[in-house]
Formats: sequence, structure tokens, C-alpha cells
Amino acid sequence: MCPSCSDKKIFIGTLNVIDKCPRCGLDIGNMNIGDAAIWFSMFLSSIILGIFVLLVEINFHPRFYIHIVIWLAITILFSIIFLRLFKYLFIYLSYKKEE
Repeated sequence: MCPSCSDKKIFIGTLNVIDKCPRCGLDIGNMNIGDAAIWFSMFLSSIILGIFVLLVEINFHPRFYIHIVIWLAITILFSIIFLRLFKYLFIYLSYKKEE
């Protein structure tokens, strides 16, 4: 959602942000959000995944290759979901700071 007009689409594909909002013309592509979204995404996903890995290992004792298959896929999924959420959050906060 665009922080200015609440237009639904600010992402192109999975993680790329559009340059300008098609409805209000807000310059979203040049907002400086830095690396905060990536840092928070990695931090949150590593805590959640670490807890789940330990719980699965303690309760089920799967083989090592099963851990790799399961947790590699879930790590990629969590990283994309959290990165998208945090990117939007920091774009919104950057817009409110400039306002």
C-alpha cells in the first residue's frame, strides 16, 4: 500500500519497489530506508527459526539431511515474507518522517 494514498500495489514482483505511485505520484523508489529492513528481517526470522529447529530436534530427532531440506525452504520463505513486511514498514516510516 502506498503510504500517501493507500494504493494497493507498491511492489513489483516479490521484493522490488515501484519508482512512483501510479495514483498519487509519490516517489517511493527514492525513499532512503537503508538496510534496516534486511537487518530486522534476518533478526526476526533467525530467532523464530532457531526456536523451531531446537523444538523439532528435541522432540523428533530427524536426520541431518531432513533438517537441511525442511529448514532451507522455510528460511527462504520467512526471509521473503519478513523482508517484504519490513520494507513496507520502513517506507511508511520514512514517508511519515518527511511529512
